[in-house]
Amino acid sequence: MLTTTEYQNITIEPFGEEHEHFYMKLKELSKVDDQEHVHPAKSEVAFVALADRVPAGMIFTYHRPFHPYCTYISLLVLPSSDRMLIASRLLDSLSAHRMVYPLQISVWETDFAMKQALVKQGFYEIRNTYNVHIATSQCGFIRDEEYFMNRRSDYELLSLSEFLAREQGEEELVHLVKKTYEHTHRANPPGLFDRSRWKAFLHGQDLDSQGSYVALNATNGHCAGFALLHSTSENGVAEMGWRGVASSEPMDLIMLLTREQMRYAADNGIKQLTCEVDSTDPYQMEMLHVYPFEPAPAWVTYHKQR
Repeated sequence: MLTTTEYQNITIEPFGEEHEHFYMKLKELSKVDDQEHVHPAKSEVAFVALADRVPAGMIFTYHRPFHPYCTYISLLVLPSSDRMLIASRLLDSLSAHRMVYPLQISVWETDFAMKQALVKQGFYEIRNTYNVHIATSQCGFIRDEEYFMNRRSDYELLSLSEFLAREQGEEELVHLVKKTYEHTHRANPPGLFDRSRWKAFLHGQDLDSQGSYVALNATNGHCAGFALLHSTSENGVAEMGWRGVASSEPMDLIMLLTREQMRYAADNGIKQLTCEVDSTDPYQMEMLHVYPFEPAPAWVTYHKQR
């Protein structure tokens, strides 16, 4: 909620040990994920805003090795403050520092004050991310079975474990996974890594290789598409991961792969499937448009160029 709070004085100071308690308070209020960023004390740039000598917000930057071509920003402001004003002052504090551009920050679509502050500072929206879920009991109410049976005759569907047990094809799948991820993250591309880094995603500890699927074109035997499934720490819940199709294949192959995953989930005691869907990902969006996922607010990502 926007406020009309007026302050006599707003000052910006570097983050220090004396601000640790305030950070913990903001972290709890904002539900900050420790895995998303470094602690502000270890950040290259970290500031606290004081409104009339009382801490009201903070900002700090961090980097992600897998996406090295931008600087990530965490901006936390007390709900009880004039959030747009405090956020603007904190964003101003970054201007004097040399950083890798673009700058990137994500906020909830309902956080109007923060969004206004970002736009006024020259940030622009690059994507929406939806953290959606669907009960496996709802997965059967999709199109008609005849469609899926007819399409399936065009492809050989293998679980990832079956596919990897073959003596050939893994390199082709790794290439498709890499190409798909790069295509859906063009605004903030991944770094330049060798094949072993991408291959590791197919052997991840949390990857359910029985519930992940690969589609082979029945005519030429080439890898046509894939859909990954991950286990979670929550009982009865699995996460639908990256998915994609080769450029020579129809987009609706995603539906065949997703349907197979949903069947697997229902048959193996998985009650709910979750998925993080980016608006820049046509494969995930195809799935989102067809299956009855529960509505979810968007996590809006902004960039700012130098």
